[in-house]
Amino acid sequence: MLGQAVAAAATRLGHDVFALSRAELDITDPAALERAVEGSDFVVNAAAYTHSSWAIHDALATFDGPVVELHISNPERREPWRRTSVVTPVATGVICGFGGHGYRLAIEAVADLLEPST
Repeated sequence: MLGQAVAAAATRLGHDVFALSRAELDITDPAALERAVEGSDFVVNAAAYTHSSWAIHDALATFDGPVVELHISNPERREPWRRTSVVTPVATGVICGFGGHGYRLAIEAVADLLEPST
């Protein structure tokens, strides 16, 4: 259901969503990143890997589009180890604490960032 809401928000804004699984191998697959660059806007849910995966950090660092780090909950209100993110240094911005609404906010942010400035 959440995936449908994300796709609907992206379509409404004139964008396509390329979603990857939460599996670290899928997220860091260079072919997957290539597909994202070739026609879709990029959405990835790094989940708990946000706090520890330098492989995801490195893969996202090669991506030429906007990267929005998204957390359903607010990491600052959770366990101390969740307050460290290896994604933040390569993210354009961070959205956290808005539950499932965060996905819509992330799509809207990416759409705004991709609009050519006039």
